[in-house]
Amino acid sequence: MASIENRSVRIVTVATTTPSPMARSLLMGYLGQFLYEGDSPIAERRAAALSLDPALLAELLGRGDGAALRDLLDPSVVERTYLELQRLLPERACRDADDVVDLLRTLGPLDTSEIGERTQEPVRDQADGWLAGLQDQRRIILVRIAGQDRWADAQDAARLRDALGVPLPPGVASIFTESVADPLGDLVVRYARTHPFHCFRGCRSLRVRWGCRPRCRASIDQRWPAHRGCSATAYGGSGRSGRYRFVRPRRVAQPAPTILAALRQEVEPVDHATYARFLPQWQAIGGMRGVDGALRAVEQLAGAQLPASAIESLILPARVTNYVPAMLDELMSSGEVLWQGHGSAPGDDGWVSLHLAETAHLTLAPPTVTDDDLSQRVLDALRVGGAYFFRALSDAVGRASGEGGGIVDDTTLLASIWDLAWAGHLTGDTFAPLRALLAGGRTSHKSRKTAPRSHRYSRPSIGLASSRPGRPAMPSRSGPPSAVGRWSCCPHRN
Repeated sequence: MASIENRSVRIVTVATTTPSPMARSLLMGYLGQFLYEGDSPIAERRAAALSLDPALLAELLGRGDGAALRDLLDPSVVERTYLELQRLLPERACRDADDVVDLLRTLGPLDTSEIGERTQEPVRDQADGWLAGLQDQRRIILVRIAGQDRWADAQDAARLRDALGVPLPPGVASIFTESVADPLGDLVVRYARTHPFHCFRGCRSLRVRWGCRPRCRASIDQRWPAHRGCSATAYGGSGRSGRYRFVRPRRVAQPAPTILAALRQEVEPVDHATYARFLPQWQAIGGMRGVDGALRAVEQLAGAQLPASAIESLILPARVTNYVPAMLDELMSSGEVLWQGHGSAPGDDGWVSLHLAETAHLTLAPPTVTDDDLSQRVLDALRVGGAYFFRALSDAVGRASGEGGGIVDDTTLLASIWDLAWAGHLTGDTFAPLRALLAGGRTSHKSRKTAPRSHRYSRPSIGLASSRPGRPAMPSRSGPPSAVGRWSCCPHRN
């Protein structure tokens, strides 16, 4: 910097095609930190947010209509923390008389029933004896607060007298009756430490429990929640209509380790047995029926490249109960489902994907480029619009070539159609062409044998057609079996 100041070093602006080593390191660090930020699980992001300081986190999130601290806290963990602070969990309940004294020192004045709730079940019937013994020892006192008799720690005698105007029973040690600097503040802070509470206008629940006088209520409203490190955290709403829970900041942070442990457990990978149980249920194996079930299965598999021989022999029958090929043909002929090829495979097999027509532009794969002359003529005929049967397509291609209708050889045209289909350009209105193609080769997955369709004009084969050997098959206007139905271009995205 000194050399730049005395102009012995000159600064030159240069436009480079690649970033400098310093900029490259900054870019790599940025990408490594934020590239996959949106892909991380919600539980992992919540765990990372809760690892921040609560005050900083509240400042970052704010209390508006957007994200707030309440969105990060697990309600079950917050409830367990409240029960733990209130000594309502069995492992935190009182076991003897000394625990009762510690309970009153921590929670403040409680009545007999509240102490019984916080006593372990096997020794709960001994609670009355403990209270009587502690009263005789002058370790606890019985006072009347808000019209109820409650037990309190003898050390709180001066605070209860000066803050709430509670008359003290005789026999209290003089050391416990000496005035303290801020009796009301001591009681409020202790209450906030162990009693998170809701408030609309001031500290209503606190005032009701203590039966505060008007002067005492005004003092609490004026000094709360900024008094002695207490803060307000919004829950269940925002603005004036929201509920505010006033707690000490460290009480907000207290559930964080438990919540972090639960969230980290959520993002841990499960074992193989759990994943094996989850996957068939997630894929709805055997849980769908009828044409609607077949449509739901296609929606699940939309865009997935599958072996053509496995679609109707393994994949759809496993998902749809009593699956029959007519279900898929009905969906395709009605225009709800279409298929796309992704390359041929040995044995007249190939890779095929199924798509919902309404979202096909999102799941269809880009077709591969074809430069064959006949393929281009087929595409030019179909790109005009509509769908063609095989013979109509043959006539259209013949007219486009200037050779007259029907001149194109059926075998050559059939090969060109399937080349375009496997390249992802063409699709049919039924699955029948693929079935016919698979039936003529040796595929990886054996298809189910289906009986041929018959009608009332069908004639028995014994003694008729089979008894006339050598008679050539008549040409069909519908075309070869592997080209039945109408052919059209896939609706690729523009």
